[in-house]
Amino acid sequence: MDIVFAIDSSENIADSDLELQAAFFKKLAAAMDVQPEGTRVGALQYSDQIQEMFDLVEYDTLDGVQKGLQALGMTAGGTRVDLALRHILTRSFR
Repeated sequence: MDIVFAIDSSENIADSDLELQAAFFKKLAAAMDVQPEGTRVGALQYSDQIQEMFDLVEYDTLDGVQKGLQALGMTAGGTRVDLALRHILTRSFR
């Protein structure tokens, strides 16, 4: 199974909410069987731009995914969920 986390890092999100998102996605990843033949995880941040944090093949362990999620940071701009979904459909699942 392939899963890509889309994390809102727009100016509409408070720093504390960004931290809550990171904690949620770390817990969610911990409940998965992260491995090359199990669940592969990718993550991106979105606002009015897309910033790919890591793709589906970059980390093949839970530890790697959780370390990758530590790179989460605020961006500027409006909330464009449509861009995140388009990126996931056309680039993440290529």
